[in-house]
Amino acid sequence: MRIAGAELRPQHHGDLRVEVVEARLDLIAELRRRFRAQTLEELMDRRDEAARELGALEGGLDPVDAAAADLSTFSAEHPELAGPLLSLGLVRARAGDEAGARALFERASIVCSHCGPVWNQLGVLNRQQGRFADAEQAYRRAIELEPGYAAAYFNLAVLYELYIPRPDLALENYERYLQMSSSTTDGQEVEKWVADLRRRVTATPKSARAGGST
Repeated sequence: MRIAGAELRPQHHGDLRVEVVEARLDLIAELRRRFRAQTLEELMDRRDEAARELGALEGGLDPVDAAAADLSTFSAEHPELAGPLLSLGLVRARAGDEAGARALFERASIVCSHCGPVWNQLGVLNRQQGRFADAEQAYRRAIELEPGYAAAYFNLAVLYELYIPRPDLALENYERYLQMSSSTTDGQEVEKWVADLRRRVTATPKSARAGGST
């Protein structure tokens, strides 16, 4: 399983994931138990199945929508917690509401000034909107706040490989990701990319490498 918060390369079908704060919401707990899902976004992946089996919950409301509504209520009751804001931002992003997602991520960054995952998700959103320099700064901020947060290294590596042409920096950040990742499957895939990048970096003159964005 991929580390939460790490994007798939754009040529694959990616998703947005983050661990949902333990809010002790009965509906979310029931959905997790039924579907063995750890995040609200994973439940959204299975919303049709959830709707069929749990549609009677909350008076027939779509169970994922009901879970999101309950999480929103919990967030309003606990404005000091960044986790619910981050999760709700991901739900907004998944629904295509990028402005709403950004507002929630930015609120979360104020509530938790030391939370790397918040800046990681701002980086993801910036990358999706073509704001590559802002994405770079957001990923770097995530790493600065939480140097052990593997997903930010992965996303920064993808940015340097595919959007800001710096294969040397892409290689460096993939290698950092591999040092931290516990996923054997993902590690094997990334190792293939690393091997290709090593060949490219070796074949590229240093002067040409330094010509990209830093």
